[in-house]
Amino acid sequence: MSPIPLVRSFVVCERVLMDTSTGMPSLVNIFNRVIALDGFPHTHTCAAFVSMVGGHGKVSIALKLVDLARGITYSEYTGETIFVDPIEPAQMALCLILRFPGPGLYGLELEANKVILATHRLVVESPPVTAHSEYST
Repeated sequence: MSPIPLVRSFVVCERVLMDTSTGMPSLVNIFNRVIALDGFPHTHTCAAFVSMVGGHGKVSIALKLVDLARGITYSEYTGETIFVDPIEPAQMALCLILRFPGPGLYGLELEANKVILATHRLVVESPPVTAHSEYST
């Protein structure tokens, strides 16, 4: 089995823009909190950027949405990446559609060869309740 890669970055954001001339990523609107304005269940479209080093050859990758309080996995994205050189970073930009059944603490778990490498925590909540005055002039 190949060595487990080292995560250099694992960021969740609205979108990842890749510069076509340099290959450099730009991460737009990094977040760790989701407010479900339309109630629950809530669907949230976003992106994840991952950069790893130290892998050898073909490595299976998984990204799982987990309810951290209950230990329930709600969705899983799987694929693979190939490390041509263990010193050269393997970078991935992933488009995600996350579905949250209710408020709580969730985690996006990044796995390589079935080993959890990193977790990005997401607090998912309802919008704050605001008091509206019924008084009119």
